[in-house]
Formats: sequence, structure tokens, C-alpha cells
Amino acid sequence: MYDGAPNGIPFVVVSADQPSSRSSSTTPTKATQAPTHSARRPIEGGTDSTGDRHVLMVDLQNKRLYELFAAYPLAGGGWIAGSGAIFDLTSNALRPAGWTSADAAGLPIFPTRALRRSC
Repeated sequence: MYDGAPNGIPFVVVSADQPSSRSSSTTPTKATQAPTHSARRPIEGGTDSTGDRHVLMVDLQNKRLYELFAAYPLAGGGWIAGSGAIFDLTSNALRPAGWTSADAAGLPIFPTRALRRSC
């Protein structure tokens, strides 16, 4: 905790059979399909955060990392987010030129090097 709010960017491990839903994005060409069935994903800064509101999900079975930025849960499930990205944990491939991720640099936020070894 820092200044009464959670500190750091939390993540959650999701199972391969977790239902997914399209995360609506304020940048429509960069919307992502992510395992966001449950709105109970931890949000950076907590549910009342006015900061970046990152949501990070790791699917170890499918070897995928899902990241959302400015994420707000929708009442019926799914999320609306400023942007999102899916990273293949078996690859070092970068996102296409000009695409952001949940981070403006277009790189994953989550330290995936250690995950690649465990996948």
C-alpha cells in the first residue's frame, strides 16, 4: 500500500478454459480478445484508481500474456479499455510498428522472460 492505495501492478493467472470476451477499446483497431469473463481481475491502483488501471492476465497453458490499459469492468462481463495487447510467451516478436500495448512503448509490462522458461 502507498498513500492508501495498492502499490505495483497486480496480475492473475487464468486457466486455458476461461471464457473470453472482446475487450472494447477506445482505439478500435487495437481491441483484444482476452480471458476477461470475470470482472474480478485485479486493477492497478485498485477499483477506485484514477491512474493507468492496468489489468494483467497470464494463461500458462496457452502461453499467452494479456494486458489492458485504462481498464474498467462492464456490468455484463468483459471490459472497456484504452488499449490492450496479447503476447505469445513462446516468441520474442514485437507488436507491429506504430501499435502500442498496455504500455505506450508497445512492449509487455509483465516480465515475460521468466515466464517463457516456465511455460
